[in-house]
Amino acid sequence: MFFRALKWGILGVLIIAVMVPGGALLWASHTMNGRIVALACLALGLCLGLVGLFRKSPARWWWCSVVGTGGVGLILSGLALIRAPDGRTVESDRVQNRYTGGGWHFQRYALGNIVPELDQFRLGFSVISCIDPLFDRSQAEALGRWTTAIYDELEADADFHALGSVMPNAYADLCGEFSSMAIIGFIYLRDSTGNRRSQLSCFCMAAGGILRPTRGCCRRSQISLGAW
Repeated sequence: MFFRALKWGILGVLIIAVMVPGGALLWASHTMNGRIVALACLALGLCLGLVGLFRKSPARWWWCSVVGTGGVGLILSGLALIRAPDGRTVESDRVQNRYTGGGWHFQRYALGNIVPELDQFRLGFSVISCIDPLFDRSQAEALGRWTTAIYDELEADADFHALGSVMPNAYADLCGEFSSMAIIGFIYLRDSTGNRRSQLSCFCMAAGGILRPTRGCCRRSQISLGAW
């Protein structure tokens, strides 16, 4: 009896940890990758729930359901990994990811890059509106619309999409792990004309420097900027 209760307790925690964020992300997501990740979470959570119903002689429907939901969850997870931006742009592009030490430390398969920034923000707006009395649902919806419009315009640029997200660095910083990571920077080069030299200038930025709209605005205006 104890082990059965322990099994259900562990499975219950895993199911909640997978399905609740998955359902919330599905409700808030705007991008295809966000929806794929959300559906993968729901499928895997349902699979875990079915595993909890295991009996010594399970019916055929149980096996089919476990294999079906687990297979769908794994396929969607793989698809989300394949679609995740790798952070690399062509050398001729005016904005590129750079790291200290000259290495390449982009976290392509981190959850903060697999789930698009836009969907992370939309989910955050929805959650905050439920717990912060000073930030109501109407404000969250308005902010979500404005943010979506900005990201939709930027995502139309294939080079910008390839940059991916460095939000995993921000999350690592919250956990106190950022100091052990290579520092990321973004290089923006002004187009040179004639015999004029291209200029490059750097200045330090706070958290806003890592957000994709900031990079997009600098790229569009051809500002000579390195944000560290």
